[in-house]
Amino acid sequence: MSTPTFDSLRQTLKSLRRRRSNLFLLQQLSWLVVGLVSLVTAATAFSAWRELDKTATIFLFLFLVVVAAGMGWLFLQQLRKRQYDDRKLAHYVEDHIPDLEQRLLTSLEFSEEDLTNGRAGVSQQFIQQLWEDAQEHVQQQQRQVEAVMPAQASWVAAGAAAASLVLAVTVVLSSELLSEAVGRLAWPFAINEPVLIIEPAPNVEISVEPGNLEMQRGESVTIIARVNNAIPAAVNLRLQDDNVNWRDVSMNRDGSGSDSATYSYFIPSLQEDTTYYISFNEGEEYSSSQYQINLFDLPQVEQIDLALTYPEYTGLEASIEEDSGDMVVPEGTIVEMTVRFNKALAAANLDFDEAVASEEDAAPPVSYPDMPLRIDGDVGYATFTVMQDGVYRVNARDLADMENRNPLNYFIRAIPDQPPELALRRPGRDQDVM
Repeated sequence: MSTPTFDSLRQTLKSLRRRRSNLFLLQQLSWLVVGLVSLVTAATAFSAWRELDKTATIFLFLFLVVVAAGMGWLFLQQLRKRQYDDRKLAHYVEDHIPDLEQRLLTSLEFSEEDLTNGRAGVSQQFIQQLWEDAQEHVQQQQRQVEAVMPAQASWVAAGAAAASLVLAVTVVLSSELLSEAVGRLAWPFAINEPVLIIEPAPNVEISVEPGNLEMQRGESVTIIARVNNAIPAAVNLRLQDDNVNWRDVSMNRDGSGSDSATYSYFIPSLQEDTTYYISFNEGEEYSSSQYQINLFDLPQVEQIDLALTYPEYTGLEASIEEDSGDMVVPEGTIVEMTVRFNKALAAANLDFDEAVASEEDAAPPVSYPDMPLRIDGDVGYATFTVMQDGVYRVNARDLADMENRNPLNYFIRAIPDQPPELALRRPGRDQDVM
């Protein structure tokens, strides 16, 4: 059985339920929008601040998706809790509008049959008036129910959502950096990052002079190192002359440019075969190749011994002068020369300078002829007669076909033979009288 009162009440409750649902949906949806806008804005600012690459942006995007999904799930849970049926709404009306409940219960004690035929002890006009009063009161209480459910909170939430959305869009559009970050964050899988080509640092180059070398024992040598694409603060020269131990010496910096430097070390006299290389630390250890200095000994005179046989007119006995090359002897002295060298030889010569004539000479002097030495291992022999002044040198060549350098000059001073002089001896006196 349906009555206008029931129909009116049903419409009132339906309208009330729809209004409550719409306001709740608006409120929850607004707060969801506020949360999502805040989340996206914060993620955009973080992405722009940290300048995230593609991989990091993808991770941030996935994080946003997970958080947004969680917020959506909470939103659905809130909607599910807010589903009201008529009975719940009736309880709401009972709690908030008890006057409406009393009027409805009173009017519902009478049916439409009572309204048509009347009831014993109750007039038909009273029942009609009671129903009309209930209908009027339902319509009046509908406005009261709507007042009990204010929409202010929902509209405040909607305003906050709109304001946050407008503010976020304005901020993003006003900043090129944020606009780019939003574009990258919207779908990071489409990011085309430029291929970063990292040019390798130029290789550090070390050039060394003189490199491998053969030199005469006792000579000096300067080791020079040129370093390109680095300017090390300290460069070591590592030397080994016993095939076992290395010793380090610091090289001097001679000059430097924008990306290179030159270093040197002077060795005044090298006495042993030596292996060497250059090393330094410039973020990592750098070393040059190893080089070898091989020493050799040129043939050279170590000692000259002279066996002198004087002319008979001098009355002098033969003598020997050891370790001597220069000689002051009478003309006609026979000189037997023994020359000792530092090594075995293949050949050696006595080379004489040409004689220079003086104004007193009646005839031009005759130079000593160059002569070879007789070689026996590391000893050479020569014999000649002193006839005049002269200068000679000893040139030698060893078995490796190396020759001596800058041989010394030795001088010959010939004492000329003087005419005999008369010597008188006075009796009783040991004195010559000329």
